[in-house]
Amino acid sequence: MKLSLSFAALVAGANAVFSPLNDVDTRSLDEIYAAAKKENGTLQVFWGGDAGAAGDEVRSSFAKRFPDIKFNLTVELSKYHDNQIDRGWYEGKHVADVAWLQTTHNYPRWKQEGKLVNYKPPTFNDILNGEKDFDGAWMAASLFGFGQMVYDSSKINASEVPTDYASITDPKFKGKLILTYPNDDDAIAYLFSLIIGRYGYDWLYALAKNDV
Repeated sequence: MKLSLSFAALVAGANAVFSPLNDVDTRSLDEIYAAAKKENGTLQVFWGGDAGAAGDEVRSSFAKRFPDIKFNLTVELSKYHDNQIDRGWYEGKHVADVAWLQTTHNYPRWKQEGKLVNYKPPTFNDILNGEKDFDGAWMAASLFGFGQMVYDSSKINASEVPTDYASITDPKFKGKLILTYPNDDDAIAYLFSLIIGRYGYDWLYALAKNDV
């Protein structure tokens, strides 16, 4: 199991001129809301994932807390948001104000290419150094573990559920396994690299024989 970081960043407009904030923003949420109400347009947020229902909850909660702000939340897999952000930049289109994504490798590149606005929230100094950009270009918004095994209790008893990845190559699980493709995204690829690093490629070959 690996710990995966979801990073949030402020994405600059293609032709935007901005002054990076070097200091921590000490304003209260109400003060920020008051300032935001003086601006025009819709707050565009890209959220990496496939939790449609959770997106609806965020939209309704945001509308209740900030009724005077137009808000558009787009929930899609991070790997698709990546392409939309890059394509929008090259086409001179502003597609997102905030990007909350799991594909963390993009953020250093986007900073180098001048696509991110530096911003330091009030809690900036509380975020671990390894989980933020020192200039405030991006920072960790959540930290979670994944790689757990989920099973159908109508088909297998809890006592039979594998307790490690080595066990899923057992022939008794042939035709009964559903796994994410190893190359689905960077996080899954990294998880598979950890497993193979521990058990070797023979594990991967044995897994392939189990008709996953």
